[in-house]
Amino acid sequence: MKISNIYCFATTVATLIMLILILSTTALAVTHTVDDDGNKNYTTIQAAINAANDSDTIIVYNGTYKENVNVNKSVIIMSESGNPNDTRIVANDSNDHVFHITRNNVTISGFNITDASAFLNVGIFLDGVQNNNISNNELSYNFKGISLDESSNNKLINNTANSNNYYGNKTVPKLYNKFT
Repeated sequence: MKISNIYCFATTVATLIMLILILSTTALAVTHTVDDDGNKNYTTIQAAINAANDSDTIIVYNGTYKENVNVNKSVIIMSESGNPNDTRIVANDSNDHVFHITRNNVTISGFNITDASAFLNVGIFLDGVQNNNISNNELSYNFKGISLDESSNNKLINNTANSNNYYGNKTVPKLYNKFT
């Protein structure tokens, strides 16, 4: 009888330890806020991405953000208003992409994206990625509006690309991407 009680106790303790380890390493999605006036968690989108984990959401408040953003995490980045006219992302360096996405499962929505005007630079560049959602953005005065290089299964929905030097949207090669 004592051996079965010890075995039951040891099994219960082992199960509890495993449960604690699993719960402590599982991160819950967090919402990060960005405001160029300094009234939220961060003043730049890049700082919010740097602090974020995969599956986090980054809400960007109205304003003008002068930066080139490297998206290397699976995050949702969206303007608080959903209106591209009041949340503008301007290339800090016109010789670089405004948004350079190098990770799968990213959402970019509700921005006016502009001024990546140097040769071959893009408002939103999807670089060998898949399952991204690019929606409700206005892209202008870039060399290219949106470019997908070796990217597949991405959704580009309700984006407007105008006054760009070369292409509005360019895909190399086109691999099951959905444009609407």
